[in-house]
Amino acid sequence: MHSSKVTTESNIHELAERIQREICRYAPGLATILNVHSWKRYGVDFARLLLVSPSKAYKLLIDVYGNDRGRLLAESVVAKPLATVARPKQSYRVVLRLVEEGKDEEIHRMLGIRVQAPNSRRGRKAAGALAHEGITLGEALSCAVLIEKLFASIYRKFTVCVTGMAGTVFTYIADESVIHSKILASIAVSLGIIVDENICPIEPGGFVDRLREIDRQLARGCLEKDEFSKVLCFLASKEEILGEEDYMRVLVRELRKVVDDKTFDMLEAVLASIAHDEKNHAVMVRRVYERLYSGKPASPYGT
Repeated sequence: MHSSKVTTESNIHELAERIQREICRYAPGLATILNVHSWKRYGVDFARLLLVSPSKAYKLLIDVYGNDRGRLLAESVVAKPLATVARPKQSYRVVLRLVEEGKDEEIHRMLGIRVQAPNSRRGRKAAGALAHEGITLGEALSCAVLIEKLFASIYRKFTVCVTGMAGTVFTYIADESVIHSKILASIAVSLGIIVDENICPIEPGGFVDRLREIDRQLARGCLEKDEFSKVLCFLASKEEILGEEDYMRVLVRELRKVVDDKTFDMLEAVLASIAHDEKNHAVMVRRVYERLYSGKPASPYGT
């Protein structure tokens, strides 16, 4: 029995690490923020919470982001990681349905584990230290700044590959992304939070790694039309699902704890503006995609 318990704990640890890697592939930086909330409420990191109680991890997302946004994010940071580590591999849509229905035991059978769900709030004291939150926010802000810089670089390179209004839209998004990165970095500095792009956790083949690869491809020249279509579609989906709006929602909550009311009022207004900009970026990228691929020929991709 002792050997079985050790094996089970070893399997859980291994699965939690795999889940963490999958979450980082889809949401670098956001994974760190989710860890803050998970530690405060349950005393475990988000990957472990997701493994031992998928329904509680899902509810945490809903509590933090609201019903619509929480469910959208749940596809990437709950259902897909669990579906990937299931034995055999499952459809993430099936897993998402089970999570929403609170069927943790059925998911555990898919994973081949038996675990006990963590109790609520036992980790609040451990995660409440300002120093710990500052480091975590530093990682999240570092990822946010890095992603904005990569978006700016990519959209700037797009402008030489299209003509007309599409180029104007890409220039606009690139300019705003640069401004966002500078604002986020400035806020961090003013609060004594260290921002270092090198501390952003990046998984090979993950979201940030993919952005870097796209940027390198564009540095060598414009993409072929089919490849450009795939890249633009990818960016449109990521702008919507994993944009800085997600970081802004959580940062507003965390910043309220470390600044006075007047300072917070100013920061809240700035972050709300960035979140609004990000929503507009998602809309603009989708509309450019629809316009470029409406069947009307243009050089080199159409406008």
